[in-house]
Amino acid sequence: MLKRSLNQTSEASKGSVSPPSTNFVSQPETLTQEAWRKFRRNRQAMFGMVILLIIVLRDFQRINHSKKTRDRFSQE
Repeated sequence: MLKRSLNQTSEASKGSVSPPSTNFVSQPETLTQEAWRKFRRNRQAMFGMVILLIIVLRDFQRINHSKKTRDRFSQE
């Protein structure tokens, strides 16, 4: 939560509210950027992605290990 300074709270209580600042110009997001931003905010989706990544990396390690073992036994 953002804390207001004393000047802002006193002005807000008087009823004079300043319009939002529009000094910055932002580029529009692409669909990919918007999807990634929404995906990152979803904690369950991020957890699922980590689990899926662990499974995929483990399987690649097993495939690599089985090739080494097969090559070692075929040379004998």
